[in-house]
Amino acid sequence: MERSESGPDQRSFTIMVYGLHSQEKLDEALQYYTTMKSRGLIPEPRTKILVKAIHMKKDGAVTEDQSANMTGKNLKLDPRSSLFHVHK
Repeated sequence: MERSESGPDQRSFTIMVYGLHSQEKLDEALQYYTTMKSRGLIPEPRTKILVKAIHMKKDGAVTEDQSANMTGKNLKLDPRSSLFHVHK
């Protein structure tokens, strides 16, 4: 894509971020996200949420039990997908 000067688009970067996350390649996923933003592409809101979850997973700052207390929105971390879900 880059050789033809069309370059990867926002969707291509998003797919790479999600794919790398699913393979537990968190640093690489964050690099793609950073590159996407540096090229002026605007990430989807759900991709921003995933990146925030990646940072928390890497930092170990939030556990499943602590996530609802920190946000006040009854969020629970799904251990399979590592994504947050709202529980009412």
